[in-house]
Amino acid sequence: MSKAVEPQLLPLVRYQDLRFPDDHVFTLASGKALKGLVIRYECYGKLNAEKSNAILVIHALTASHHAAGKYEATEKRAGWWDTLIGPGKAFDTNKYFVICSNNLGGCNGSTGPNSIDPATGIPYGMNFPEICFADMTNAQVLLMEALGIKKFHSIAGGSMGGMIALLWSVMYPKKVENVLGIACTSAQSAQSIAFSEVARQAIMSDPQWHEGKYFEKNLSGPLKGLAIARMLAHITYLSQEAMKYKFGRKLSDRKALNPSDSPFEKNFEVERYLHYQGDRFKDHFDANSYLYMTKALNYFNLKDGFESLSQAFGQSSVRYLVLQYSSDWIYPKEMGLELVQAMVKANREVSFFEIESKAGHDAFLLEWQKTGNIISAFLRGAGYALKTEGIDVVSKKQGDEEKRQDSLSSKRGMQRRDFEFINSFISQKEKARVLDLGCGEGSLLVYLRSEKKVYAYGVEQQSFLASKGLRKGLSIVQGSINECLPLYREKSFDLVVLSQTVQQIVDPDKVIEQMLRIGKSIVVSFYNYAFYLNRLQFLLKGKKPRNDAFPDTWHESKDIHVMTIADFEEFLKHQKLRILNRIFLKGNWKSIAKFSPNLFAGSAIYHIKREENEDSK
Repeated sequence: MSKAVEPQLLPLVRYQDLRFPDDHVFTLASGKALKGLVIRYECYGKLNAEKSNAILVIHALTASHHAAGKYEATEKRAGWWDTLIGPGKAFDTNKYFVICSNNLGGCNGSTGPNSIDPATGIPYGMNFPEICFADMTNAQVLLMEALGIKKFHSIAGGSMGGMIALLWSVMYPKKVENVLGIACTSAQSAQSIAFSEVARQAIMSDPQWHEGKYFEKNLSGPLKGLAIARMLAHITYLSQEAMKYKFGRKLSDRKALNPSDSPFEKNFEVERYLHYQGDRFKDHFDANSYLYMTKALNYFNLKDGFESLSQAFGQSSVRYLVLQYSSDWIYPKEMGLELVQAMVKANREVSFFEIESKAGHDAFLLEWQKTGNIISAFLRGAGYALKTEGIDVVSKKQGDEEKRQDSLSSKRGMQRRDFEFINSFISQKEKARVLDLGCGEGSLLVYLRSEKKVYAYGVEQQSFLASKGLRKGLSIVQGSINECLPLYREKSFDLVVLSQTVQQIVDPDKVIEQMLRIGKSIVVSFYNYAFYLNRLQFLLKGKKPRNDAFPDTWHESKDIHVMTIADFEEFLKHQKLRILNRIFLKGNWKSIAKFSPNLFAGSAIYHIKREENEDSK
């Protein structure tokens, strides 16, 4: 394996402003206009000569353009995604030119409600026009054009930023190659909209709000209401498990309640924490911006203007990564899989990962190591030969090692006759779409891609194996086979493969039924428990066989189904399935077993489809 590059600190950073003249008109989706638009942004790394290595990072609801690094060495806090942006990090600034702008409507330099209205000379306040995510995207397009970038290598974001990243691929599919939607959704749930409304009411009910004219009256604004809005939001960012772990029912600085205390003192640790978060937030965010941004978030629906979500992705050739977190109850796994299903239906290349975490929605900020590993694998899999000043951005030593690993993977496939036979089942007339269930690190798919130039897709439950496949440029959905198969539409693959996995899955009959639904034909291969050497071990030792095919002890074994060639043949007959090819291999997986396969074959490969009369039903 190649040695990881040691992450380094970014040099001190500075923001920049893209300013348009006061007479420049920026037309919003509502038809209203803004003049004198300002977009504040930061850049990290260097744009290459071809301007092909630019990555746009989009911030979440209350973050800003300051995504990484520090303005001064003495600062305590770096940018909000500093753990992922920088030399040797996931968004490696030795390779990529990373840009982050303050979203339109924000309060950190870009035009928003607290900006001066050129027409009046005072802050917009609630006279600021209604904005939506499309407006934020169009503002970023202006920045893109100003920097001379014609196409982004990637666009990435977490939470609200992930939604805008997805919108980019729908609005401007030819302006981006890869999109990373992290901890996000295609549209908010009614519950999330409800939380936002309560937060807005907390702000607007504060006597200091003054209908949004607090700047005009030279007042500090609805700080109490804004703090309460943040407290409410922060509850949704954490999981119940994280709350229990961090606070439980712990009291603050004492072992019991003091009878002399007011009954409404902040005695619980969780209460003090929420007040701390609220007080901290009110000092750096504008209340009116919060109103506008949450409303834009609530109104966002990626399928607006389309008959379905899949149609929204239909014009795109973008390669997607959808990344969710197990304890995120605002945007749970189901929402991520809904995106994946729509992308798959639209024949897009999409990979999906769920990261195990107790941190809740905030995991996209806190689980930086796990998140960074998957982002790095995805970007590596993009397969671009990026150059900085004419030199490959991947060092020669690192690049040679990665090529060697891919070559080894392919050679391992060539040494296994089952790979060879599966390859023979694929027509050479056109690029076939192949789905490998339980694909591991993708060795079979890499082999088939090398031999037949197939479109390679995989499903793999183990994250560390799936990320290896992702690194090789494969489209991998990380999850259980039973859970993932319903994502795919009928006859969407030329071949669906279940290689050496059928004995380890729940309800294999239902899995094979689903495979036949989504595949024009399928391959099932497995070890034969009735192989004569296995029978001998049972006869002589009276114990479960242990050999290359079955290396584990009975209590370590992943196999939950004991099956033989005779069992499988009986199953196929009962299901009225047609056998296109069947190949029986001896125990060494190389030589063909020609006689009495149920006794002398160590493994079997079946190429199957439905009977013709079943196809026509």
